Amino acid sequence: MNIFKILSSYDGSINEPNISSFLSYLLSVNEDHGLSGLFLAEILNEFISENINYFKQIQNNGKIDDLTRYDIKINPEFSVFTKSRKRRDIDIVVEISTSKSDAPLYSICIENKIHDYSIDKTGGQLNEELEGLRNYYEENKMQPEIYFIYLTPSPSDVSEQSFDRLKCDKKIHLFWDKKDESIVFKILRIFENEKNGVIDPITNQSIFLIKSFISFIRTGFRSYAEEKSEIMEKNDYGKPVIDHLNDFADRLDKKERYNLKFIREEFSKYIKEETGISLRITTRDAHIRAATVNEKSRIHYNVTKKDDDRKNIFFYPDIRNKKELALYDKDVNKDVIVEYKGRK
Repeated sequence: MNIFKILSSYDGSINEPNISSFLSYLLSVNEDHGLSGLFLAEILNEFISENINYFKQIQNNGKIDDLTRYDIKINPEFSVFTKSRKRRDIDIVVEISTSKSDAPLYSICIENKIHDYSIDKTGGQLNEELEGLRNYYEENKMQPEIYFIYLTPSPSDVSEQSFDRLKCDKKIHLFWDKKDESIVFKILRIFENEKNGVIDPITNQSIFLIKSFISFIRTGFRSYAEEKSEIMEKNDYGKPVIDHLNDFADRLDKKERYNLKFIREEFSKYIKEETGISLRITTRDAHIRAATVNEKSRIHYNVTKKDDDRKNIFFYPDIRNKKELALYDKDVNKDVIVEYKGRK
């Protein structure tokens, strides 16, 4: 049983902010997870491995090994404003002070992405968050050293491109999985040290919960229902149908409008050519409906985010005429209403 996969099934109730909340819990030094400050120290030591002069005031022989001596605030969903008063909500801001009454020595901004399709390729979001955080401390007459952590699923061109455009000297790119020193790797190393008696025992309850979280990470933050569906589709068509649909859409002209019947028939032909297997009509039609952003019925297909670029492929140019589709571009089609579960 995995509580994360169960809770995220069917209604998609576990999303990026929920994952950031659990990450905040693990980072907190005083919570009941039994990790103390070990997990946070593991992450901050990544900076020191790049530059020995980082976090100079809390180092011990070139390493952060005891954070319990400091006052540490974990601030999820931290709202800041740029100079032009544009609001940005940073997933997590960690502040480290010598005591509760002192201004922070260090501020660590953490931007969390659990899917590549939600990444801003321009890097604009990251730079606005950094500007907003600097502006916040300037307005409050504080001068902490600011560090930036960009946390993404695994190494990819799109995440590297976004990270490279972040204009910050003190920054690191971390990954949830599939990379040395990933979040999964760091947690497993803590468990190994606990097993070997290097650190104090962690309760069985905490170990079970965190291992469930690791399993959830390693399946790409997918629910039981999504896993089952995608496994079946991979077995049938080599990869999930939604990924085939994205590949098919890449062949279409962005400026054209297409008859729905044409899209259905051509997509069926595409799948047959690519896999040698005929696509079930019900599966085909369900995926096309789910991929059409202003189709209200897509809320029944586990579309839980407005910015789900993997599933936002088509739109009806005329909502009264559902027999015609065009390719959706969020930067161009800004007036198109995007339907998703939970939209009010």
